Amino acid sequence: MLVKISGTILLLLLALVSVSFGQTPGVPQSANIVSQETAVLCPEGPITDVLLTGTASWTMGSDNETGQVTLKARAAGQSRVDLVLGTVSRSEIRINDPLTPQFETLAGGQWTTRAVHNGWVDANWFFPALSALVVGPQNGFALGSISDVSHVFSQFQIANQKSAITSQIQGLSTVLCDLDPSTRLPLAVHFSAHPDDNLLANIPVDVQYSDYRVVNGVQVPFRIQRYFNGTLQLDITISAVTINPGLTNSDFAEN
Repeated sequence: MLVKISGTILLLLLALVSVSFGQTPGVPQSANIVSQETAVLCPEGPITDVLLTGTASWTMGSDNETGQVTLKARAAGQSRVDLVLGTVSRSEIRINDPLTPQFETLAGGQWTTRAVHNGWVDANWFFPALSALVVGPQNGFALGSISDVSHVFSQFQIANQKSAITSQIQGLSTVLCDLDPSTRLPLAVHFSAHPDDNLLANIPVDVQYSDYRVVNGVQVPFRIQRYFNGTLQLDITISAVTINPGLTNSDFAEN
């Protein structure tokens, strides 16, 4: 089954069915799906933030490095990945915001602000229990059907091009989530990255989850693999998980 969602800032509905779900009359099927996934991933109630540590390997072209990884995420739509790969450090910060999403990367000791069109997807791509599927829309964006999306985005006046901006953001923020038909746990998410100078060029990004374990009542994947344009780029094995460590905005600032 696939459920189509768009970041922590917007949740669209699409059920491409290998399994059918019961639907209460008068309740959108999307709402049922979100409710069911919340119960599966966080059966003891919602969480606010998480801190993960483990080992990782990074591959980009001929560059292949291994080392330690720290991952942080908040339900507000903030995430940070810090990699220490021998003497090399890499970091990514994502902050979902309906108007000015942020995506920063650190490489070679220098932070780079990526183009805004690369910041629309769900910041919490590595932790399903804090993804849009469970947390729901943030910052005033409403859960609804595809027909409701235009209404939501029409609240924002952006260079007097509301319809064009709406269409672009819908495409740039689209994420597909694969659910296991038996356990209902997310198996993977799929979205597109784009060159900073070309938002129309799509580069597939696929994140796969496995080795789920229960930590303080939360289903956590201890293996996270991110594929970039069909090649395994980041392979993470989690060794420690802290639920609700009390992360603040400063944990997601350049430093």
